[in-house]
Amino acid sequence: MKNIRQLVSNCREGNKKEIKKFIKELESREKTTPLLEAYSAVATAYKAKIALNPLKKIELLNTYKEAMDTIVEQQKSYEIVFLRFMIEKNIPYGLGLSNNLMQDYTYLTENTKEIEEQDFEESFQKFMNKFMELNRLS
Repeated sequence: MKNIRQLVSNCREGNKKEIKKFIKELESREKTTPLLEAYSAVATAYKAKIALNPLKKIELLNTYKEAMDTIVEQQKSYEIVFLRFMIEKNIPYGLGLSNNLMQDYTYLTENTKEIEEQDFEESFQKFMNKFMELNRLS
């Protein structure tokens, strides 16, 4: 998981080269856990980010949304909810695909102790904390 977390952290700047590395890594992995399924859904959202065709972007985002909502329903954890929040925070609100923002933000802010209880790498912890700090909702 360390490698996947590092790769997703590197995608935050919108660097297409890093996004492609992340997508390639997830495509080569077997999705044996809800967490890997969640990262795979995130890879689908990143495919939408780099897709050129607007219709393809919408199709990929809808695929992401359907998969991620199902995963969160089945296995709600800090990391999975964080991934959904991270992606939905960056989807244009007008598309109607960011309707979990406030619910996820509330969950994440109420469960920050989970970060310390998990075995996250320090760099990933910093990434999550910084993202939450920069994306406060009121």
